[in-house]
Amino acid sequence: MNSPPQIRIRTLPAWLVNKIAAGEVIERPAACVKELIENGLDAGATDIQVTVKEGGKKLIRVVDNGHGILPADLPLVFKSHSTSKLTEEKDLYDINTFGFRGEALASMASVAQVRLISKTAAQSDGYAISVDNDKITSPQPVAGVNGTTIEIANLFYRTPARRKFLKSDGVELSHITETVTRFAIAYPEISFKLANLTDNLSDKDAPASARQPLINLASVKDDSSQGILQRLEFFYSPAVSSELLWATEEKDNLKLSAYFSVPTQTRPNSKQQFFYLNRRFIRDRVLSRAIYQAYHNLIPSGRYPFVALFIRMPTSAFDVNVHPTKIEVRFRDAWRVHDRIVSLIRGALAQKVLSEPAAMPELSPNQPETPENQRVMQALVDFFANQGNAAQFSPSAQRPGHFTSHYSDGASAPANTGAPAAALAPAPGDLHPNIHRPTGRIFQIHNSYIIEEVADGILMIDQHALHERILYNRFSQQLASSEIYRQKFLIPTVVEIPKSKSMILPEVIPYLKKVGIEAEEFGENTLAIQSAPSLLNNVNFNEFILEFIDAFADLPAETPVQAGDLPAGSQINETNIKPIDKLIKMMACKAAIKAGQPLTPEEIKSLLADAGETDFVTCPHGRPAVRKITLSELEGYFQR
Repeated sequence: MNSPPQIRIRTLPAWLVNKIAAGEVIERPAACVKELIENGLDAGATDIQVTVKEGGKKLIRVVDNGHGILPADLPLVFKSHSTSKLTEEKDLYDINTFGFRGEALASMASVAQVRLISKTAAQSDGYAISVDNDKITSPQPVAGVNGTTIEIANLFYRTPARRKFLKSDGVELSHITETVTRFAIAYPEISFKLANLTDNLSDKDAPASARQPLINLASVKDDSSQGILQRLEFFYSPAVSSELLWATEEKDNLKLSAYFSVPTQTRPNSKQQFFYLNRRFIRDRVLSRAIYQAYHNLIPSGRYPFVALFIRMPTSAFDVNVHPTKIEVRFRDAWRVHDRIVSLIRGALAQKVLSEPAAMPELSPNQPETPENQRVMQALVDFFANQGNAAQFSPSAQRPGHFTSHYSDGASAPANTGAPAAALAPAPGDLHPNIHRPTGRIFQIHNSYIIEEVADGILMIDQHALHERILYNRFSQQLASSEIYRQKFLIPTVVEIPKSKSMILPEVIPYLKKVGIEAEEFGENTLAIQSAPSLLNNVNFNEFILEFIDAFADLPAETPVQAGDLPAGSQINETNIKPIDKLIKMMACKAAIKAGQPLTPEEIKSLLADAGETDFVTCPHGRPAVRKITLSELEGYFQR
């Protein structure tokens, strides 16, 4: 019998160690920008300029006016775990800088071509050093100004498999813009500039239009609340910043400062929630939980407030050395921080409501349901003012999300044919051929579920999931047959796009057009919606467009980014055109009736008739839509 081969333990070579570290630290071009900005901040810079090309894949240049690096130290910069910020073990528990482990530049040098120029105030000349294919040149004197310039060229050229996972130039640029945004919000006293080179020339030879900065922020002398508010206004518009509340408190070595929206101003996701610990941007579940708890019962489920939260505490109260990119931390007493945040925000919301009673809407008695923002204000009254018997608003005759089984006359016209719009409406019939034939009573419970009596039991139907499946199938059929029924807007709907996402618009617009949403760029950071499918007549396009842009940026890298025509008769699914499928799922979800929406008997019958032969066991996202309980199951439960 042959003995198994002896497996030997060996030390990995330095170049391979650096590549492994690069996989942890340098995920995409935005990660390089983050590390280099942090180096500039640690060096005391007051001005930071970022220039990128091809979404950072071709070039990333970060220039800061910090204190610079001594010529003798330059060869050590690209050595793994070389740092000026740690000298002994106890320093690990008193981290007051962004970088301290010394792996970032070594990681970049292992996957890209890197050049560094630096000059201290005491030097007459700057010195340059380069790294390519693990070969480090000797420092050479060059002309330069005080500070450090680092150029990262051809990122991942030595690891082409990693480069394949990068997304389009526009998406990568949006991530870089978001990274700069996070720093600019926390450091209003520092000037930031971000420029994107859009041609094949060098940045020195490029025309002024190609060097137009995406971000160009002068320093704000007031680095307190007003300075941060100015930055928030720049990135998220005066309309957002004007609605923000501000609260702060400091006790027991914990200082909290928060900018947060009123409960009537919410968003469909948490991407506009910023948490800073000692001015370091972090993500933390406990902090997210605190925001959720502070707004609990004040905003609808699935909605999120705008929040910029700043925490100051001694470095001994947390550990920042728990994640390669240092974006996650571990608090020594997380729940104390949690409770203080909840108390701060809840208190400010209570004061806002009680100090401005005139801003509260009039209440009318004995109505069962309210529109979203009115229901929010009612919850505020009930919670903070102890008016538990306060009555609710009367719903309008045409409730938000109201639907009809057929298109109304004149509301829409077919895009490519002369067929009547109602032609795509399914004929009344069985909800599902394998479930039941409708024979009995139908009614709604809790304004969310439909109960139907059938010959051999009962059906329990989620009204939102059913309508969502119906609309998804209808959108898919229209798209596959190129017969999308559109409604032209008398006045275009203008959507303001955050600066960090505006560069994705050229990629997003073709997808919107493919599903029947005619949109075009309208000035800086804005999109004008000219027409849309008639099925979306009650959708909030401002939220819908912003949510899709966020989703588009997060789609996997292998997703195609060219919006080509679908082959005739092809089916929309997850494997052929993911952005299109994502769009129609979102369209169906946004246009469908909602949980909590009361329906008349006629509307319930219309909804069930529209289901036709649809297989609606699940909604398009895979969530259960119906459950059947047979008579035998009921009899068994009650031991009959």
